[in-house]
Amino acid sequence: MESAVTLNLIDAKILGVLGEYDHHIPFAAEDDSIIVYGPNGVGKTKTLEVINAVCRFDGRALSRIPFKSARLRFTESYRIDVSFVDDPEIVEQGQIRFRAYKNRKKVFDWIFVESDSTEWINEHTPWMQIDEDLWRHSHSGEMATLSELETRYASRVRSPHGTAPDELLDLRRRMSSILIETQRLRALLFENSKNRTTAIRRRRMPNKSRISAQAVEMLGLIDEAQTAHSRLTQERDRTFPSRVLRDSAIGAYASETAISEQEIREKYEDQNEFRARLARVVSVPPTDDLSLPSKAIEPWVIRLLDLYLRDASDKLEPFKLLLRKIELLEDIVNRRLLKKRIEINSSKGMVVVTDDNREIPLEALSSGEQHEIILMFDLLFTVSDGALVLIDEPEISLHVAWQVKFMPDVRRIAELRGLRFIVATHSPQIINGDWNCAISLSPEGAEFE
Repeated sequence: MESAVTLNLIDAKILGVLGEYDHHIPFAAEDDSIIVYGPNGVGKTKTLEVINAVCRFDGRALSRIPFKSARLRFTESYRIDVSFVDDPEIVEQGQIRFRAYKNRKKVFDWIFVESDSTEWINEHTPWMQIDEDLWRHSHSGEMATLSELETRYASRVRSPHGTAPDELLDLRRRMSSILIETQRLRALLFENSKNRTTAIRRRRMPNKSRISAQAVEMLGLIDEAQTAHSRLTQERDRTFPSRVLRDSAIGAYASETAISEQEIREKYEDQNEFRARLARVVSVPPTDDLSLPSKAIEPWVIRLLDLYLRDASDKLEPFKLLLRKIELLEDIVNRRLLKKRIEINSSKGMVVVTDDNREIPLEALSSGEQHEIILMFDLLFTVSDGALVLIDEPEISLHVAWQVKFMPDVRRIAELRGLRFIVATHSPQIINGDWNCAISLSPEGAEFE
């Protein structure tokens, strides 16, 4: 496939959930989030699990979920049909058939056989199985789940039905999804994270709480941005004189300027405002001694300043999205915390400070506060851009007032990250005023309170 653009889910039909319920979840064209609700026992969680497993082509997970079949439609006219194998000539149990279509034309038809992948990984890789679902690399000590390894080696595992087709692997890379379950305080390992180093580092910190690990991750993100900034600064500063001389040679500074003095002053003020915001996070923010004169600026100076400010903007680029994410995280969380706040900086990563400026451990926060920080951090910094995020019962450990704020904050994150959400809930407060994007999974006649 030529395109690498993430495929967005358009709708999902899951039949026979828990052997009884058929559920249809469509995205409206203008929506980036859907809420599904209903009483206990209608299969909300299992429906999310099916959607996530189909997007990941995780036959092992699907074989353990009580459902009959699934059909997911995506952008670019893709469709994935999934069902259990129903063929008297095939005796293996728990086999899952994946059929993919584009514009109604079949792309592939492949059957997943769990036992073959387990045996192959044992025989042909350095991974050792330590329990039913967890494996350890014999050389590096890295930990991984079986589904992760099945995805990693899918192109090499051979079954009676052949290796996974290349088209499946291409689609798998373009269908980024993550299921966030109720127990977020445990060390969730986001398999779709593009930063494998971060994922490995988490696995090697078994004694670190999830929230403390996030503080360490934040330090790494800031350090990466500072390193990129230093590299860009050296490159731009090294070539600045030659670029000035080149433009002088062609008469650029003597010609009529293409940018006005007012625009130069606005650029300058915008950069100063950004540096002031950044200084709160980065201990030694990039600064310049430049000060614009109050009198009118000559056209040739304007052209020179334009080059200088464009360079300065390029140098700041590694911080721009990072700072937006940091500020959004602080804003969302600090509107919930009582008499304290989180602060993010390059010295400690993420800390909690009381109103009288006492620092307290992250682990001293309540379970509800930790849940909220962990979830929002992962949505902003860990989940891949453009991913489908499936959240099960976010109301767990959340005060009613926090539940009301949940979906508006999710939409702010969705806009910044390009994410799509399906949220399953029991709580009318989570839905609040968003009934237009809420879908009932209740059987006819059931009530939702």
